[in-house]
Amino acid sequence: YVLTKATGITEELYRRTYNFCTRLLTLPAPYCTVALDCAIRLKTETAVPGTLYQRLVIAEQNLTSELYP
Repeated sequence: YVLTKATGITEELYRRTYNFCTRLLTLPAPYCTVALDCAIRLKTETAVPGTLYQRLVIAEQNLTSELYP
């Protein structure tokens, strides 16, 4: 959660955290579900920085968006 909200995180830390999340996928259900969600968020945030914050603002303000319906 902190990595998706923080700024100035190095690529190395993103990579290590993503690898950790993928290793957690072997655990039983609720843990693997949380790990998958975190891994997807990390991948999204590294690909397009600020995407998760934009989705949050759109959801909180009930704005219409073509990208995130």
